[in-house]
This record gives sequence, C-alpha cells and structure tokens, in this order.
Amino acid sequence: MAGDTAPHVVEDLLGLVQILSDGSVVRGDESVLGPKEPFPDVPGVLWKDVVYQADFGGGRRRQAP
Repeated sequence: MAGDTAPHVVEDLLGLVQILSDGSVVRGDESVLGPKEPFPDVPGVLWKDVVYQADFGGGRRRQAP
C-alpha cells in the first residue's frame, strides 16, 4: 500500500528545521542553535524570554525599544 512508506523530508530549512511528508516537523539541536553566551545588556532595549507550550519547546524573545 502507498501509506506504508516511511515519511521523507519535503522541506529542509538550512538544517535547522525539516518538514516531513507526513506533516511532522523535526527541529535541529537547540544547544547548537542558541548563543554560546548570554546576550549582553544593551542600554535602551528591554527583552524577555517567554516560554509557551513547554511540552513542545515553544518560546519567544520579546523586545521593546
């Protein structure tokens, strides 16, 4: 049957994210993707890391001038 094949990569975004034929998403290793040291504080710029859907590793960085 045609549905018995293993999912294959449909889209590869620079190795950071891969989209598979069954709709699933494979993300790269976050330890490699993130900065090696904390961002320096920049006067006049406020930022905060916000985690949402912790089960799925979702997060954003919110910045305000």
